[in-house]
Amino acid sequence: MVTWWLGRGTGPGDFKRNFADHQPGLRVEYLGADSLERTLVALADGTAPDIVMIPRAGTVAGLARQGRLADLSSYAWTRRVLPLARAVCMHEGRLYGVPRSVETMVLFYDRALFRAEGWQPPHSLRELEDLAAAMQVRGIVPFGAGTADYPPSVELYFSLIVNHHAGPANVRAALLGRLPWTAPVFRDAVELLRSWFERGWFGTTYFTDGWAEGFARIATGEAGMSPNMSWIFGEITEASGDVGVAPFPTLRDGLAAPLYIFGTASVLAVNAASPRRDAAAAVLDRLFTNEVRRAFSRDLPGDWNLPLTDPDAAGLARVTTPEFAATAVATTAAVRDAAALRSGPAATVSGSP
Repeated sequence: MVTWWLGRGTGPGDFKRNFADHQPGLRVEYLGADSLERTLVALADGTAPDIVMIPRAGTVAGLARQGRLADLSSYAWTRRVLPLARAVCMHEGRLYGVPRSVETMVLFYDRALFRAEGWQPPHSLRELEDLAAAMQVRGIVPFGAGTADYPPSVELYFSLIVNHHAGPANVRAALLGRLPWTAPVFRDAVELLRSWFERGWFGTTYFTDGWAEGFARIATGEAGMSPNMSWIFGEITEASGDVGVAPFPTLRDGLAAPLYIFGTASVLAVNAASPRRDAAAAVLDRLFTNEVRRAFSRDLPGDWNLPLTDPDAAGLARVTTPEFAATAVATTAAVRDAAALRSGPAATVSGSP
């Protein structure tokens, strides 16, 4: 019997229905918000399950140095995973985990509103500023978003602004210690983000709305756009609106477009102390397939968007919304084709929408 602790994220029912129920010999325990702390303690005291889920990619290297995670380098199925996703979990040339998803940030918008006003999704800072001003004249909040579920998630907008304004080359230089985060190019980016808050682009409910509530404001007509994570595609089916999606615009001349921030929800790894390491790796082999990604994309688009090298455009088009399929395929292709732009545990890549 292979044991697995599933951390915060997909609800138990979603994971059981789309994967766990089809895996004989697999027992899954669902953890809550304290999943990271419980997992770290269990790995240290020898009570961890065979498969663990690490919410922070940056934690993997430390666990690898401590000998807590099994080396997955020799398993052939890991070659189906995007090179950049594998690089997130490499330590001293060995693979100690695999990200469970490809995530990015995109611009959702009220398609009915845009159609009625003759607007198009913005491609530049000037176009974004003009759109926001036009919305505010009409009493519409430019950005529908919320952070009450997890206040530190405001950091997502820091990642968005520094990548789309300062640019990925400068972000990489800063992550490598070659450029200070206090450099003018970053100060300008953060000042721009602050100005959006000060001008009311996020409205008055950003700090009291949760993610779903903030996002839903583009369906009710209260907000015109929502810069948000791709996992929120799953909320679209619950909102009675006509929601479109576009790459978030680059905000400074000279940056390649479109840009996609590459991130992941968490990392899957095998306990180095497990007596069933091969069996646990075999479970992950069965997980990282186009068939499983399609199942999740049909049932809960945006979550468990497995980081497979194959974009599976035709397969996704058959099972999920055109908006999610196009975004998933474009992000996968961009990450696959721009692996050389790796910048530590996260990266920004460019590619065709």
